[in-house]
Amino acid sequence: MIKKDHLYLLLGFLWNLDYLLGVFNIGIQGIFVLYAFICLLLFLLNDDLRARCHPTKGLLMILVFLIPVLLVPLHPFSEYAGYKSFFFLVKCGTIAFLPLLLKERILLFVKGYWIACMVFLSLVFLRSLPMITEVSVNNRIEIGHLNPIWISRLVMEGLLLTIIVFRKSRLALIYFLGSLIVFYVSGSKGPFVSGLLILAFYFIRSRKISFKYLIPAFMVTVMLLGAGYRTLTTNTYIQQRFLRLVPENASKKIVEKSRIVVWPKSVEKISETPFRRLLTGYGFGNYSEFYPGKPIFRFYPHNLILELLIECGLLYLFLFAVFIYAFHYKNMFSWLFWYSLLNAMFSGDILLNERLFLYLSLMYVYQLYPTGEIAEPAGPEDTKNPDHDQTKDSLSYL
Repeated sequence: MIKKDHLYLLLGFLWNLDYLLGVFNIGIQGIFVLYAFICLLLFLLNDDLRARCHPTKGLLMILVFLIPVLLVPLHPFSEYAGYKSFFFLVKCGTIAFLPLLLKERILLFVKGYWIACMVFLSLVFLRSLPMITEVSVNNRIEIGHLNPIWISRLVMEGLLLTIIVFRKSRLALIYFLGSLIVFYVSGSKGPFVSGLLILAFYFIRSRKISFKYLIPAFMVTVMLLGAGYRTLTTNTYIQQRFLRLVPENASKKIVEKSRIVVWPKSVEKISETPFRRLLTGYGFGNYSEFYPGKPIFRFYPHNLILELLIECGLLYLFLFAVFIYAFHYKNMFSWLFWYSLLNAMFSGDILLNERLFLYLSLMYVYQLYPTGEIAEPAGPEDTKNPDHDQTKDSLSYL
C-alpha cells in the first residue's frame, strides 16, 4: 500500500507532467485540469479537510483572482479576454490555493516537484547535446510546445531548488554543468541572468559577504562582458543571443513586438492617458485596446507591471502589491518567488508566469509549518534571524 508521504511526493512530481511530456513532443489539451485534480487529492488527503489561512489573507487572495474576471463585461470583449480570465481564475487561482492544503508536508510535495525538475534537465540535456554544433540565432532548442524560454526557466528553477531549498552542493555542481549546455542551446538570457542574480544575492546574504565586494565584482563583470562584446564578431551566436536585446538583422515583425519598442511606446502612451482611465484600466486581456494596431488575441508587453497597470488599472496594481506584501515572508521560498517575479518583468504574460503564485503561497505556508508543526508567534529573540521569521498574525481556518 502506498504511504501518504509517497503520495505527496508523487503529486509534486506530477505537477511538472506538462513539461515532462513536452520533452517527448506530447501535448495534452487542457492539461491544466491536472492542477485542480491534484488540489482535490490534497484536500482528500487532509486529516481535517481544511485549508489553513488567515481570513484577511484569504479574502485578499479571493479579491485578487475575482476582480479582473468580474470587470471583464465592463470593457470591450475579445476572445483573449475570455481566454485569459478563465485561465487566470482556474489555473493561477488553483496554483495559489494548492500550498494551503500541503500544511506540514510542504517539503515532501516540493521534493517531488524538484525530482521532476532533475528528470526534465536530464532529458533536455540529452536533446541538447547534438545541437551544440548546429545552434544558431534562428535555430534554438524547441521541443514540441516547449519554447526556449520555458525550457530555460524550469532548468534554472531546478538549480535554485537544488542549492537554496535542498542544499545539495555536490549535486548542484553536476546540475549546473549540465544546465549550461541547455542554457547555451536555448539562447534565452532572461531566466539565465535572473537566476544568476538571485544566486549572487543568496550567497551574499547567507554567507554574510560584505556588499563592498559586490561593487568591484560587478565592475569586473561589466568589463569582461564589454571586452567580450568588442572581440566577438557580430555573427557570433553568444553575442547575438546573450549580449544584444534583439538579434541583429531580426525581422521587422520581431523588432516591433520586442521590449525595446513596446516598453518605451507604452510608457509614452501612459503619460498621455487620462488618469481616470488608468485607475481602472482597459480590461483584462485588452492590452491591444491600449496599444492599437496589434492583434487582439494574446498581445501583451512581456512585463507584469505594464500588463496589470494597463489592463487592470492602478487600483488593482496596488491591490496586487498588497497581496504580495501580505504573503511574502523571508524564507527559502522567497528566493524562488523573486526569481519568478524577475522573469515576469521580461517575458510572458501573467498566465505564463503562474509559478510566482506557487512560490508566493509556499512562502506563507512554510511560515506556518517550518518544521512540520504550526509556528508559534515570534519572540524577541526570533526577530533577529530574517531567514526564520514566524507568522505575522494569528491563525484561523478558511
